[in-house]
Amino acid sequence: MGVHKMTDKYYRPEIHTVPDINIPEEDTVSSPLSKISDGKTIKVQLDSDVVIQKLSHDIYSSWKSGFRELYNNEARACRITARDYPDANPEIHITIDPTERQLTIEGKDSQGITVEVFDKSLKVLGVSSNFDSKEIGQMGMGFAGYTMIFEALKIESNPRGADSTWSALADGGIKFEILGNPIMKTYGTRLTGTYMDKITPDDMIEWIKVLSRFSKVNTFIHLTDDVNNYNSGMMKCDSYKNGHHYLMSARAELLEEDSHGSYRERDNKGYSNDNFISVIVERDDFDFYGYLCIYNTRYNSISSENLKDEKNLVTLIGTPVEADMGYDFDSLSGYMLNIKDERKYKPTTDRDRMKDESIEDIKGEINEEMRKVFSRFILKDTKDYLALPKRDKMVYDSHVWNNIGRIIDDETTSDIVRTMNTSYVVHPKKYYRKLIELLREN
Repeated sequence: MGVHKMTDKYYRPEIHTVPDINIPEEDTVSSPLSKISDGKTIKVQLDSDVVIQKLSHDIYSSWKSGFRELYNNEARACRITARDYPDANPEIHITIDPTERQLTIEGKDSQGITVEVFDKSLKVLGVSSNFDSKEIGQMGMGFAGYTMIFEALKIESNPRGADSTWSALADGGIKFEILGNPIMKTYGTRLTGTYMDKITPDDMIEWIKVLSRFSKVNTFIHLTDDVNNYNSGMMKCDSYKNGHHYLMSARAELLEEDSHGSYRERDNKGYSNDNFISVIVERDDFDFYGYLCIYNTRYNSISSENLKDEKNLVTLIGTPVEADMGYDFDSLSGYMLNIKDERKYKPTTDRDRMKDESIEDIKGEINEEMRKVFSRFILKDTKDYLALPKRDKMVYDSHVWNNIGRIIDDETTSDIVRTMNTSYVVHPKKYYRKLIELLREN
């Protein structure tokens, strides 16, 4: 069975234990292995230097994973500070010097790291100071991700509730060198190092903007020199209140692009003839926001909106994470899933991807809610169809129904829709026309 150990301040993730096995004593006494055992047991030992280096270098898949962990550590500290100190104004400031390849991640007016937390958690792989399952970071491995970005990293801290600052040099993921006490104007933590030459400033800026979208912490990027896609100066990263706010912002961008040279039908009120259908699932441990928007084109056909794949997000407590969502959600124009409990729904150790078993239960609940939302489109006969308002009739066009039919999964409705989307010869010109087109035209 799995167990975890807690103290008042530190959390160890769940570990696996094996049940005791009854082995007759006479079977063990004669074994030559008894000379090197502790009673009946031989405990596995570790070469700490080898294992620590392996863990610090091999857990995370890329520099993006390491950057994500360092950013999330500070974002969590800022959120805790904002909660516990209402008068504080915690912010994250990230400085990129592309000429010297220097990177600084600093939490200002934040929490800082005490010497005790450094001793009991930061320097101990597998132990976390984070007890809140609704906050990102449960593995106790996050800080080790710095090895994906830097060979060595200078860490400076001015912790709240402590008398003095401290600093150290994290070297290669296996040791810390003690440095002199730094001068820091505000509470918080400052990380500084030379980033690897395989990382470009443009990629870092784009990744920071992604990481900060849902952190609820004001995040500023300071660029000291021009790079390919950005000019020097300071920029504030965009942030969103929740998944619904994000999704509607992404849709607004789509409509803005669509308004230039669109084949979409508009009236004097814009897109007021659209059929917009929301799917909202809000739980204690996850939130899902999705929508389907169906519209008429200028060429008398029916189509549906479709956000680009990269706009459909799955996040773990606001942080991007890969997850196999299957085909059912392709029926929607767009969606955003935020998983809010990392202990209940576990990611892989590198936190790049959700475990398949973690995502299956969530998908089941969302699918059930989607069936409820779209159940109003179930038909008993064509009279049900004719009684619907014009907007709802658009749902049954074959271009749209191919997706929605999978959600509803009603045989009678599918038979009716299949018949309505069949083409027939129409008198007197003997053109082939779909029955659903004739019904729309009465």
